[in-house]
Amino acid sequence: MMVARIAAVLAIATLTGCGPGGPVKRLQAPTVPVGVESFSDCTDCPTMIVIPARQGVAVGGTSEEREALKDFPYPSPRVAVNVHRFALGQTEITIGQFKTFMSVTGYKPKPNCGRLVHRLMDGFEMDADLEHPGFPVDGNYPAGCMRLEDAEAYTAWLSVRTGQHYRLPTEAEWEYVARGGTSSHSYLGGNDLDPPSICRFENVGDANINLFQGRNFACTDRFDEATSPVGYFEPNTFGVYDMLGNVMEWIAGCSRKDVISQIGESVPREACAYWITKGGSYLHGQESGLAAFKFYWPEQVSIRNDVGFRVARELE
Repeated sequence: MMVARIAAVLAIATLTGCGPGGPVKRLQAPTVPVGVESFSDCTDCPTMIVIPARQGVAVGGTSEEREALKDFPYPSPRVAVNVHRFALGQTEITIGQFKTFMSVTGYKPKPNCGRLVHRLMDGFEMDADLEHPGFPVDGNYPAGCMRLEDAEAYTAWLSVRTGQHYRLPTEAEWEYVARGGTSSHSYLGGNDLDPPSICRFENVGDANINLFQGRNFACTDRFDEATSPVGYFEPNTFGVYDMLGNVMEWIAGCSRKDVISQIGESVPREACAYWITKGGSYLHGQESGLAAFKFYWPEQVSIRNDVGFRVARELE
């Protein structure tokens, strides 16, 4: 059954990932690994990582992944797709970047964003917003409380501003990068549902969180019940940060009602019943370590403080 959103996962209470009276400061700006091609189209535009083309990329859930995700929204079936060369944001769009867009255009996101206050279904207080998600943040933290319309408005503005075609990544593009160009569960390699190294790379539902649903990772990531500055952890094999955690990310494309769309299928917008985010967040346990994990949202819905986005750009 399609679901609008997953059950609430944990309480936002003791913010061990936050410094005394304020957000954790990023030690350094995200770096680009040697041999990775990157660019930025303007001084305050997002840094983009060039992702090489590949034929026959395996995306969608394997039988093992589908079994692991049986209590969550269903992943798409396994298929092979061709991915063209494109660029993907090195990090999720930050609060600072989205505020620049708001300042220039006068754009204002809608209110009514949820922060989890207890581990019961729908245990949300709807008083969060971009700059007040329920824990201390600054401009280097990912923009949360983002609806699909916010993400699309930002990419449209960035396209006009730069003269380039910015958009949200497709599900195939997103999974290709999240799997690190491999056929494994994720870029971490192998098919371990609890990879010991994930807390070096991602802000996820670690051992210190009392999850409502799913299983904790055994490691600790130092942030527990809050987002982290983008680029705080290590990048994946493509040089991209935070693909599996921190905030969930909107992608291009949607699903029909009561039908699990195949990745690469073109669904007309008027036929869309659910819109999709990929990746887990600081609220998610072992399910977020699977690149196949996805969340289905109806178009008109209250949003949460763990939903954001990153941008893609056409190269050819």
